[in-house]
Amino acid sequence: MAIILLGIVLIVNFVEALYLGIKFIRLKMRNAPDQAYKDLVSSPFWLMSLIISIILFVIAYILSWKTLRCA
Repeated sequence: MAIILLGIVLIVNFVEALYLGIKFIRLKMRNAPDQAYKDLVSSPFWLMSLIISIILFVIAYILSWKTLRCA
């Protein structure tokens, strides 16, 4: 179960990195001002994926700790 949660975290982080990378390239192509880059970094998508990742890492750690303890 912990492996599945860690896999989900990796997928979520990959999607986040892909999204931010595409947005960054588009901003570079348009020669966007500095404020656009600041808005990109402070987007709610980044914050939500960070919170989800932390929660899933904690759950995976608890599950793996219980599994090792029972063995």
